[in-house]
Amino acid sequence: MQAFLHAIIVALWFYVLLQLILKNRLFRAFGLSAFDLKFSFILKCAVGVGLWAIYTYYYPFRGKGDTFRYFDDAMVIYAELWKEPGTYFKFLFGYGLDDPSLIPVFDRMNNWSSASTYGLPNDTQTVIRLNMLIALLSGGVYWVHLLFFNLLSLTGLVGVYALFSENFGKSRSMWWAIVLLPNALFWGSGLLKEAPFLAAFGWYVWALSKSNQRKLVLIITSMFLIVLKPYIFVAMLPASFSWIIVQRYHWNAWITSAVVSGISFMMALNASVLYPAGDLLYILSKKQEDFYNTAVNAGSTVYIEPVGVSALAFIASIPNRIMYTYGRPYLWESKTLFYIPPAVENIILVAVIVWALLMLYRHQKAVYSPLIVFIVTFSIALAIIIGSTVPVLGALVRYKLPAVLLLYVWCIGVILKTKAERVKQN
Repeated sequence: MQAFLHAIIVALWFYVLLQLILKNRLFRAFGLSAFDLKFSFILKCAVGVGLWAIYTYYYPFRGKGDTFRYFDDAMVIYAELWKEPGTYFKFLFGYGLDDPSLIPVFDRMNNWSSASTYGLPNDTQTVIRLNMLIALLSGGVYWVHLLFFNLLSLTGLVGVYALFSENFGKSRSMWWAIVLLPNALFWGSGLLKEAPFLAAFGWYVWALSKSNQRKLVLIITSMFLIVLKPYIFVAMLPASFSWIIVQRYHWNAWITSAVVSGISFMMALNASVLYPAGDLLYILSKKQEDFYNTAVNAGSTVYIEPVGVSALAFIASIPNRIMYTYGRPYLWESKTLFYIPPAVENIILVAVIVWALLMLYRHQKAVYSPLIVFIVTFSIALAIIIGSTVPVLGALVRYKLPAVLLLYVWCIGVILKTKAERVKQN
């Protein structure tokens, strides 16, 4: 009987959210058809079910699978709403958590408390709180949470499409290139951090492209990014400031980005002068150590270069860290079927980059320079962080998602626009 009631609840919410997608101006404002939006949402939900099946039957360790652990901890707190409402709101708003009476609640959770965040927000708690809020509508039904998470990630993909359609023109092919990117489709369709992150990230880059006109959206999405994926927000800061400066003063984008990034890097290396625990090399080294300690039993752990204490040695290692971030896993490293898609995606990314560059060279087609400068600068900064801290290939493919998404879609945009203009000329 309970399963039947849950099925009715899921069906009702699926209908409501689908109607919201089809009728909301946010989704339809950029020329996307009702069919494309509807099918994209259904596809993402289906992939989300597949992700659930993988973590249920192939990796049957519920307490360690991200698609369950945030939800399960949220349900522990949600259950308190009906016994002690004050406990629910304490966890929701983060006050009074040192109350001894909360110890039994902490004991029933596995992921609320985490290792040192090195001064950055605890993004795990953010996703748990999001599930707590959704539980007010879902009654604790897992599949309703899956629907809401897919609504969020779809919203973010629309934001990415909005950015590139403004620069390359509206294109159905571009939309499906965004939706079908394996990394984004798989990890952005489950109860994972990637779904709400994509919602904030997509509209952040859209707002950043015209920061003077979209300040409110930029501020709101920045706040969400800080609590969802703080390390990605940090990686975007030099590229973001550079883009804002270029828009305001119309300086050369490449030179501006190089100067801002250089200054930012030097400030990060010497941050310990103002904040003893803020030294960049120390933080990266400790994060790498933490990752190795927590990934003792991970089957995809690989060796990455130690960070060390020498700034010059670290700078010399940056090319290797970039190659590691965007080149691994290699196809021959695919120990299981699950490593083949990201390995193939790496090959596809290289192919579309080469294709796009050839198009630009042969046809001398100018592109929106500040956009590609932002993407390149952000991608390098993110690779420095990931290539210094993440020795697990399974985590690597998720962490590099935002940079891969932007690089991939920019290349697709260049290819589609150049081909379209060649057809017009003929």
